[in-house]
Amino acid sequence: PPPVAWKELSVPTAQTRELTLPDGTLLSLGAESRVTWPETFTGTERRIFLDGKVTAKVAKDPEHPFIIQSGDIDVRVHGTTFNFKSYRNNTMVEMMLLEGSVSMDIHSDNGVREVWLTPGDIAQYDRQAGDVTLGKISSESFHVFSENRSFSFFNVPLCDIAADLERSFGTEIVLADPPIVSRRFLAFFTNHESLDDILRLLSANGNLRIVQSGGVVYMYGK
Repeated sequence: PPPVAWKELSVPTAQTRELTLPDGTLLSLGAESRVTWPETFTGTERRIFLDGKVTAKVAKDPEHPFIIQSGDIDVRVHGTTFNFKSYRNNTMVEMMLLEGSVSMDIHSDNGVREVWLTPGDIAQYDRQAGDVTLGKISSESFHVFSENRSFSFFNVPLCDIAADLERSFGTEIVLADPPIVSRRFLAFFTNHESLDDILRLLSANGNLRIVQSGGVVYMYGK
């Protein structure tokens, strides 16, 4: 068979991109995401490679499973709409499913763990702890959380939150106190809040101190 020609798209910091794959699958990609896909899908499966965040509407083709490979995670899609976030530098991997079904194969030193999702499920995989947590979201929440410049942090460590904000706003964020790196937050920002708004709300409980100097945001514990 002729060699497969691959294409790659890298999304700049603080931007988003839309992409239609050869099979008609629609991808909405978050800031600093990178996706690699074949010019044409051949063989028994449709496999793409992702580092980042995507909201996908996958074209139905039961004969050719759609697979997203992202480091230690394989997502197997069965004609569906979902939101998937897996940046290689983040602690947490997150999947929200609106319709259809997906399974996540998690590869670790202990072998492969398979997690199935049904509509309304949100699954979070903590790469450091090796834990998987399942929860529920409404279809309204899915649409809100999938919008550009909306952020949903379900018990997410501050290091991941800072990384997401850096990608989306293009502002360097330094976690200046080691103990705060793994501090977890439950917070949602769905009204196109500015970075200043988000920082103010994150520090509202008094456990964080925010200092901005020279275009850099420094976070300290209290």
